[in-house]
Amino acid sequence: VGCSTNDPSGSSPSGSPQEGIATSVCIGHREESPPPVSKSVLGAMDISDITLHLNRNLCARPTDGGSCSFGFIVVLKCGTEVEATAPVCLLVPQRPAGVKVVHFPEHLRFSNLPVDFTNRLEVYVMKLREPKEESCTALLAIKARNLLGPSTRRAAITAGPGLSSGSGGSPSAVNGELPVGELVRCGHTALDRDSVGSIRLYLDAPEYPLEGTIELTSSFRCSRLPSSVEVDLRGFLTMYKVVGGYGSWVRYWAVLRRGVINFWKYPDDEQLDRGGPVASADLSKCTDGEIIPASREICTRQFAFSIDMLVATTPSIVEKKIVLLAADTRDQLKAWLGSLNETLAAIRA
Repeated sequence: VGCSTNDPSGSSPSGSPQEGIATSVCIGHREESPPPVSKSVLGAMDISDITLHLNRNLCARPTDGGSCSFGFIVVLKCGTEVEATAPVCLLVPQRPAGVKVVHFPEHLRFSNLPVDFTNRLEVYVMKLREPKEESCTALLAIKARNLLGPSTRRAAITAGPGLSSGSGGSPSAVNGELPVGELVRCGHTALDRDSVGSIRLYLDAPEYPLEGTIELTSSFRCSRLPSSVEVDLRGFLTMYKVVGGYGSWVRYWAVLRRGVINFWKYPDDEQLDRGGPVASADLSKCTDGEIIPASREICTRQFAFSIDMLVATTPSIVEKKIVLLAADTRDQLKAWLGSLNETLAAIRA
């Protein structure tokens, strides 16, 4: 395996790591690994009885009325695990009066979820001209298999290149009209621990024939986290970065919550949710037994500390990173170290 080391020696500013200290090392084999995460903090999410609300103009459009069918499928993705509902077809000419929703009765379960998991829910729709349920269901099943990748005997499958957090490789609606015979993503949303208890959610980027809301009538649940992991710690931290062989210290607004440190450029970026954090560090990947102040052999900057991390960049490559951070004051350093070590103890207990 080809490996590289980013050495911040030479051009590093005052207070940077000493010569020979690597900030990033690639290793081809997992010769070391983080301590195992306690099963008590791994999440479990159950989702069932998904209901999609349909656009009230579904039967009012001349291009749709009396001559087409729609197929629907809901895909949920969390990490590399993917679950999908069975396809449901709606024959517009035979649509009973008053039917305004599409219902998926399946029970879907995700287990061993990380502390900071996000479950992405995507709704795909296919439009057909021929109003036959058999042809609609068969074609939808084929398109869904192509979208999700190679079929497996289980509902949960590994995501292939056709399914991503973006367009998922599917065509898009043009001027509000769906292409005939193609599976198109018509809305998506995200589920996490904060979503627990929600009954009705709004879809992002909804497209016709969806109304834009989705219901989970059987509540989904997650395991509870220790109180020490739920508590937020916020403040400024300065991070050492190497770009193009040159090192510098960059100040960020940092938030520790649920075992993850998220970094924003400014406090307002977090509060206004401007595109998410610019960087993050998952403490479940930390190899330190205890996080302590950095020694002068590692860094001469005041109130600095380091976190050793293992990050998988590909299934066969693990990158070992030394994350160097510095607090503004001695009291803030003490607060950060206390919260970080308390979190490590909780997730490893």
